[in-house]
Amino acid sequence: MTTAQNSTLTVRTETIVECRLVRISGRIDHTNSDNFLEELSVHAAEVSEGGGMVVDLGEVEYITSAGLRALLLAQRTLTAAGARLVVTRISGVVKEVFRISKFDSLLSVSETIKAAVSQISPSAAEAFTD
Repeated sequence: MTTAQNSTLTVRTETIVECRLVRISGRIDHTNSDNFLEELSVHAAEVSEGGGMVVDLGEVEYITSAGLRALLLAQRTLTAAGARLVVTRISGVVKEVFRISKFDSLLSVSETIKAAVSQISPSAAEAFTD
């Protein structure tokens, strides 16, 4: 597991078989969207073909269009590598931003981490413990 943090954004990651779980907390805004993009890019580049990345936004208070763009770029990277991106646990203001921007139809969204990991790989779902 790795952790990166700045003043308003914390990123924790772990690998579960061929699934990279990226847990985000804080705010994703203009002050840290470049860091968010860099974190997603690094982790997306490490995902193997047939695997995927789950981005847990359950502890994100707010996301701007720059954060949405970072998710879209990560999805593009993963798709090109034959992998998947699933976003999970969006709620509150973040869910409203996803709905208004229609990102809930552009990205694969799951209600729970377990369900998101299951979309990546059955073996990762079996190995996942929360």
